[in-house]
Amino acid sequence: MARGRSMVGRILVGIAVLGVLSVLFMRTLRETTSAPYLVRSEHLAGWALTLDPPLGPGGPLLALTPPRELTLDLFNQIFARTMESMNTPPAYAVTLVLRSEFSSGLAGLVEPGELLELAREAGLDSATFQPRCLAEHRSADQRGRTFFALFDLPELRAFREQVLGLAAERGGDASALDPAAMVPALYLAATEGGFRGWPVADGAAEEHCVAPLEVSSDP
Repeated sequence: MARGRSMVGRILVGIAVLGVLSVLFMRTLRETTSAPYLVRSEHLAGWALTLDPPLGPGGPLLALTPPRELTLDLFNQIFARTMESMNTPPAYAVTLVLRSEFSSGLAGLVEPGELLELAREAGLDSATFQPRCLAEHRSADQRGRTFFALFDLPELRAFREQVLGLAAERGGDASALDPAAMVPALYLAATEGGFRGWPVADGAAEEHCVAPLEVSSDP
């Protein structure tokens, strides 16, 4: 009988230890997942304006291209936390104007070259991105995950308002371009064969934030 009680005691102790270890593991996992992602300050400015990138009809007509070091560093940080096989988007860029937006409401009113000049006048090629968060969007079946960085970039909305104003002056529809529709999002990685089309974040993108995006304090 004593031996039986001893065995039961060991089992209960083992269960208790496993429970504690499980709690500690989940706590560590949450802390790792929500820990800030870091970017270097020199990588948040001087992005290149790119007109007519070869990214298909669903992609941007005008975009801002980040430094390669920024995307590589963030991708590596994501991989280090997930340890999952991931693929990258067809290009790294923040969309300023989609091809579909241009063809449906701006073509014949504003030339692509004018968009580029307006973007320069708005200071987009010299703007400094303000980091907000690293976001994760899950597919409907919860298996696929897409990771992207969100930024604050007031110059983007100001530029799109200028474009809309110019189109309206030339007789265009006032709803040809929604200044608030484009969110400064940089897509970085996806699991389960993501990026079948050009990714675009909507106004609800911030709901998918999982961790802060902060400027590194390292020199």
